[in-house]
Amino acid sequence: MDAKLRYESFTLDFEQAQRECPHEWDHPEGISDPIVRPGYRVEEFKAGSDFYPGGWVPEERTPRWVRKCTRCGKREETTAVNTKTVQTPRF
Repeated sequence: MDAKLRYESFTLDFEQAQRECPHEWDHPEGISDPIVRPGYRVEEFKAGSDFYPGGWVPEERTPRWVRKCTRCGKREETTAVNTKTVQTPRF
């Protein structure tokens, strides 16, 4: 029982130290396990006089990155990616 209490105390102290750490993040690294949204089939259906044919929506793979704090060792992984569209005029 004593070991369990020491473990819980250590875990709480570690979590508090991570919350109070002024994180200094290392350079983000790409990891080989992407976020995958599996493909799925859309059934055909009719809505009034409109007919919508079925089809297959392909799977979507999004790259994932990880960063680590150099002070406390906290590790964060991305769960989504912001895509930025840049518009350039074409003359």
